[in-house]
Amino acid sequence: MTVATTTSKQNRGAAFTVSNIPSFPLPPFICQDSDLAAEVVRLTFEDGTWATFDHPSNPVYALVRRLFHFPPIVNEAFKYAAAERLFDRVVEMLRYHPDDFYDRLYYPLCTVQTFVTGLASSRLDPQVSQRFLRYLHEPDVLFAVCATLVVRGLGGALRDLARLCPDDPAWPVCLRRFRSYAYPAWLSDHHNILGILADLIAVLEGVGRSSSSATDRIAQRDDNSPKDTVPGPPRF
Repeated sequence: MTVATTTSKQNRGAAFTVSNIPSFPLPPFICQDSDLAAEVVRLTFEDGTWATFDHPSNPVYALVRRLFHFPPIVNEAFKYAAAERLFDRVVEMLRYHPDDFYDRLYYPLCTVQTFVTGLASSRLDPQVSQRFLRYLHEPDVLFAVCATLVVRGLGGALRDLARLCPDDPAWPVCLRRFRSYAYPAWLSDHHNILGILADLIAVLEGVGRSSSSATDRIAQRDDNSPKDTVPGPPRF
């Protein structure tokens, strides 16, 4: 084994260890080496831990929050998310655990939020962004991501997302599902869900602000529309 190889492996180990310490900045070799950046991203997400932790002290949570400060890492994170279908885990959790979706995924939802807000980053390569957006606008993925933003009361992030591809055919599907989706009663006490969705419709329609008609369309439940159902427990 060569010295260079040994040093490379030591750097990779150090990258993950040091990156878990909630302090800035990252070691320079992480920011400058695209292969090492890809390795940091892989180690962060590949085992699904990001979707299971339940406390902000978890080192994965601390690492995710820092990914978007460094160009090589932010691009590798978006590449990985699209290629490995990162948000499919959120889709599964929403499908099989709709009643406690928010409680189960509070901190993982912060990860989803980080990706959505990171789309506006000047550090993100346009081609990487386009690949991620294609994945993000698959109907099931888009609804899960939007539901994430709604339950966290992040209307601004939701509107920013809608402005990226307002004519994408996934949006009408998403809105129909919102119309039939039953939120936990307590959630409405924390966030103005009808207002958030009305503002979303206004953006998609090019109005730029909410209107009473938009609110009414969300508020009116269609008993004949398909409802989100829970077919059975997932297998992880």
